[in-house]
Amino acid sequence: MIRTWFYASVAILLLAPSAASAQVQGVGSAATLDVATWNIEWFGSASNGPSNEERQQDNVRDVLAASDIDLWAVQEIASPLALQSVLAALGGAYESALATQSGEQRIGFIYNPDVIQPLRTEHILTDFTNAFAGRPPLVMEALVTLPDTSFTATFITVHMKAFSDLDSWSRRQEASSRLKFRLDFLESSTNLVVLGDYNDELRASITSGQDSPYQNFMQDTVNYRFSTLPLEDASVCTFCGSQASTIDHILLSNELFAAADAGSTDRHSSVIQGIPGFLSNTSDHVPVFTRLLPVVVNTSTGEQPVRPELEVWPNPVSVTLRVRGIRPGATVGVYDTLGRSVSPAQTAGTTDLEFDVGHLAPGIYLLRTGTLGTVRTFTKF
Repeated sequence: MIRTWFYASVAILLLAPSAASAQVQGVGSAATLDVATWNIEWFGSASNGPSNEERQQDNVRDVLAASDIDLWAVQEIASPLALQSVLAALGGAYESALATQSGEQRIGFIYNPDVIQPLRTEHILTDFTNAFAGRPPLVMEALVTLPDTSFTATFITVHMKAFSDLDSWSRRQEASSRLKFRLDFLESSTNLVVLGDYNDELRASITSGQDSPYQNFMQDTVNYRFSTLPLEDASVCTFCGSQASTIDHILLSNELFAAADAGSTDRHSSVIQGIPGFLSNTSDHVPVFTRLLPVVVNTSTGEQPVRPELEVWPNPVSVTLRVRGIRPGATVGVYDTLGRSVSPAQTAGTTDLEFDVGHLAPGIYLLRTGTLGTVRTFTKF
């Protein structure tokens, strides 16, 4: 994680808000978890994107200062040093965590440390970098602290393969498939938000004659919802350059459906009015945000309910895998890392089960309860 610190030498820059920041509207509130995604077109690159780097950085600073967003998922950060400079000028109001495996177009997070306290930050699906155009997703698990509640959430930022040719569509489709499989198995009980530049639409693909590569998420309405779908249905462009389209999206897991219903999702249109020439001198993408109002689970104690812990041992295992903490009547199965069942599923009559895994080849496997229940990994040796 890259930490940014306040330097007195640059603090002078923001002693007074600029005219632009005064016109960019605040879209967050203290009571809500406010998250946004923004592709900041080749931010800090001297050879790509907007030609006036100083102006682009000033405008980005103004947007961050005025918007009151708790967490930004960002894409196309070409210069970490330029980002550090912008955040330092904000006097410690934001910190950042940038990807280490994104090439010149880094993905990452900018977050308010008073609300977001990172617990882990890591790349996932790094074996499939071609599908992700060399930019494997970046995950941040964090403790979220709001005035009335605190909870953990997992944020993922993505920057999918661009362009409308068939090969690019195929890579987006593969990336979507890999991502959903990972989330179904390993993040099935998580307050999950996946933000980013998806480089495609949801109802149908920008690639002529093809379904959306995110049809797999769209069809799984029980577990996932794009809060940005109404923007696409209203033909609101988030990429407003050539062939304008709605390709910047925010995906929520079902744990956050109620929180989303109490909030709202929108395009941050005031940046266009508040910053003259925004689309040419700052970015051809307009930020998209959502406000989430999480339900307080236990207002009397302020504590989350304790769930039974699923225990799996020994791990690593040679012959017999033991499982404890299962809900009686639940179905339990063992799968390989491609999602194939490798051991007959069992229905728990009690809270304990045993699996014979002696026939399995050495490697990493997943034990899963229910269709999208708790998942544990174990190693067979």
